Amino acid sequence: MDYNISTNTYLVRLTLEGTPQIDSLVQALNECSSFVNQNHHNLLFIDGSQLACPFDITDKYSIITKLGELGFSRKTQIVVVTSSSHFERNTLETMGYNRGWSINTFKKLHEAKDWIDAYIDINNVENQMKVC
Repeated sequence: MDYNISTNTYLVRLTLEGTPQIDSLVQALNECSSFVNQNHHNLLFIDGSQLACPFDITDKYSIITKLGELGFSRKTQIVVVTSSSHFERNTLETMGYNRGWSINTFKKLHEAKDWIDAYIDINNVENQMKVC
């Protein structure tokens, strides 16, 4: 599995390609957490739309249980694009929620981007209100 990490003012984006491999994902997330913490981002966008198939549900559970160890804060908002079924996406969100993580999953990239844009707009308004 190949991955690419990019950042901007608001988020860290992890793009995954090829055949899912849990060890590569752990390495990529470890690198992402450094960017998140270094740049004080609270939004991680994981784009799995280019994977040959989604990660197995047991792999997803394993990753959720390691997020803290990888250096993420529970303040980090995680957005995932995956070709998983609706049931598996809901299960992933619930597994995260039950462990204190905020994870939102989407099947389509444009839906995730719309959600991210709205999230950024809301945070910008809240930050402006704190200044006043």
